[in-house]
Amino acid sequence: MNAKGESTGPTVLVVADTATRVTAELSRRAPSLSAIPIDAATDASDVLNHLSEADCLVVDPTAGDFDTVERVREYDALLPIVLFTARDPAAFAEAAIRADVTDYVPATDEDAYDRLLDRIERRVTRYDRETVDRVSTRMQPLAAFTSDLHACTDELEAIEMAADAATQILAFDRCSFGIERDGMLRVVEERGDEHGEADVLPSDEGIAGLSYQSGEALLIDDVAAYPHVESDNEVALLSVPIGEHGIFQAVGDGVGVFTTEDHEAAVLLCDHLAETLSRIEREDEIAEQERFFREVLNSIPDPVYILDESLRFDTVNDALLEAVPYSRDQLVEMSVAEIPNDTVEGDFTTELQEILDSGGSFRGEIEVNNDGECIPYQLNTRRIVHDGEPMLLGVARDISERKAREEELRRQNERLDEFASVVSHDLRTPLNVASGRIELARETEDASHLGAAEDALDRMTTLIQDAMTLARDGRTVESPSPVELTPLVETAWNGVPADGATLSVPAESVTVLADKPRLQRCVENVLRNAVDHAEDPHIDVSVTVTGDTATLSICDDGPGIPADEREDVLQSGYTTSSEGSGLGLGIVARIAEAHGWGISLSESDAGGLCIELSRIALAE
Repeated sequence: MNAKGESTGPTVLVVADTATRVTAELSRRAPSLSAIPIDAATDASDVLNHLSEADCLVVDPTAGDFDTVERVREYDALLPIVLFTARDPAAFAEAAIRADVTDYVPATDEDAYDRLLDRIERRVTRYDRETVDRVSTRMQPLAAFTSDLHACTDELEAIEMAADAATQILAFDRCSFGIERDGMLRVVEERGDEHGEADVLPSDEGIAGLSYQSGEALLIDDVAAYPHVESDNEVALLSVPIGEHGIFQAVGDGVGVFTTEDHEAAVLLCDHLAETLSRIEREDEIAEQERFFREVLNSIPDPVYILDESLRFDTVNDALLEAVPYSRDQLVEMSVAEIPNDTVEGDFTTELQEILDSGGSFRGEIEVNNDGECIPYQLNTRRIVHDGEPMLLGVARDISERKAREEELRRQNERLDEFASVVSHDLRTPLNVASGRIELARETEDASHLGAAEDALDRMTTLIQDAMTLARDGRTVESPSPVELTPLVETAWNGVPADGATLSVPAESVTVLADKPRLQRCVENVLRNAVDHAEDPHIDVSVTVTGDTATLSICDDGPGIPADEREDVLQSGYTTSSEGSGLGLGIVARIAEAHGWGISLSESDAGGLCIELSRIALAE
């Protein structure tokens, strides 16, 4: 068009690496022609934006493949497309035919531009603008519908989009989309006037059933004249299968109101819809499988993991996320080798890589530090193959209870050894003394020997009682209960022959979690040890609270214990007194260990012995 709105010639889009040179030459030879250069590297959408003003498209396929031509054909099935290239036609003939190219002019000919102008003029002359407008009116919403379908993930939403597109593409009075369910076609979307038909139809009856079962699209100019149809309505019908999913039907009031172009457009629309519905079905099936897999995985109480070929976490269950101080997003970005040593103690990267490469399985033990709590796990890992790629599937079993049982068994064995030592060794001396004294009493008839024998038997009784206490109190405390420390210390003190000894206790009592009888024996043994090893000692008991734990300190002003002997006194059988069993402080150590407490010996401020029980849990 010129400034007055008069036609000045056709508008040609030139898409080529040399678009500027080609358009300049065309404009020089035919000033009335309007040539628009578009670089071949430009996105196809730039070409589509100019289609409304184009009468012809000139393309050089040396710029690449025929994607741009195919995109243009989706919007305009009749636009003349002329290839203008120096390439050998044998190299692109098949692709050109497939892309529905209109004509071809070799760019190497001497009269190439004259021939190109001639082809443009002849093709544009034959180009029916009214037909183009009609086709564009159909194809543009159809192309937009097709593009929008790519992002659609819901069946009903896709059908609603198809109904909207059908409204723009076809001229109907009413239409419906029926989806097959259990042998019935159920109408799920409608447009236009009330159709008056049933919303549910057998999938093998009527025109809808015939079209659906045969898979053929039917264009019926007069339904009343169609065989086996009882109808007095003078209407035309389009009945198009949506693949195996259902049926689309459009009704037009009047005979022969639908054209072949309507039929083709409806088939295209339903083909695209069927493809999308199949994709959504596949995606739903995959999503359902993934949901089921995730539910199964998360129902497993043990941590489960899948490692890819780089030993990176591909999949983890909820139990594993609870066991480590990382989120799912953090874990899937990590490999086994990248986990810090302060989080996981134990590196099996080499072993895991070996079974990934060669197959088999691996079992090992690690410790995981999760917010300060160290938990032992046993790893069981096996090589699997998924989509042709080797991966590792592993389960981590919390073995805290097993480790606790092993530790308890170890401690029990130690207690049995200690008991056996008392029976076999410590009891031997008083037993020999008693036997010797009784024998002397018999021989000499001197009753004084019986007193010494009685003392030896008392000594044996003490040893046996202490040995039994040691064995009994060393068992792990399973269910501690709240215990007030100050009253407990006072009760323990009442059970100790104190004579001139004195005791001070905290005025304000602290409540801790412990096995009360064992804690009382523990305190009583410490107090008795102080009384037995000093003359009229003063014993000071104090409690220090730090966070959610307490430390119980029992300090005296006696002779104390040399620093190099303090660890020995906690061992069973160690004593500096001929009267003691050597098990008193050993029992204290076992009771502390059974509770999971710490125990330490140091010099008190008064120069005596100070025994501290630490990490005692406070009661809530």
